[in-house]
Amino acid sequence: MLYLNGLPVPTTMFSDNTSQVWKLPEEILTTTNFAHVTWEFSNEGEFLQLAQLKMLLDKHDFRVALRLPYLPYGRQDKEVANNATFALRTFAELLNFLKFEEVICVDPHSSMAEELIFNFKAVYPEEQLEKAIESTRSEMVCYPDHGAASKYPDIDQANYPYHYMYGEKVRDQLTGNITSYKIVGNPSGKKVMIVDDICDFGRTFTLLTK
Repeated sequence: MLYLNGLPVPTTMFSDNTSQVWKLPEEILTTTNFAHVTWEFSNEGEFLQLAQLKMLLDKHDFRVALRLPYLPYGRQDKEVANNATFALRTFAELLNFLKFEEVICVDPHSSMAEELIFNFKAVYPEEQLEKAIESTRSEMVCYPDHGAASKYPDIDQANYPYHYMYGEKVRDQLTGNITSYKIVGNPSGKKVMIVDDICDFGRTFTLLTK
């Protein structure tokens, strides 16, 4: 779903499964020359709607910033081969074509995003982390893998006197299966909160809990 300055963007879906972004409220086009677009990713087809919206705003000489609460393809950051593609690079090149003044991403999975996407800015969920720690009365934070362990401890240790632990895993990239896993740290007798940016199948979390 796309939002323009906090308002849902009108989109028409046609019978051939194409869409059109049009009929923006006139007050948006006449009261400002800077637009904040938020893309709450639901499916990759929304990229075409994002492109339509950006080109429409360009027509009206808007300066446009894009906010991504979730970065599509963020973890598909490997070199291209017949059994894998660097989808993040493909996405970044298409996004760069639209020439946003700023691309703000919440908690990107891969540091490669900063290298590939023009005018990129990463923001991290410090406030949400603080509220979660307080509401759960957690005594320790656990990061399930190297990626999370490298991103969050600076935030955690800068603001809160909590110890943290982390997991080290080896994954078979062809099957997605985790072949080995170990925990660095001791959670014994502690209330532990797991912190990570992505959980879909939950295999890592299940293994970590065991």
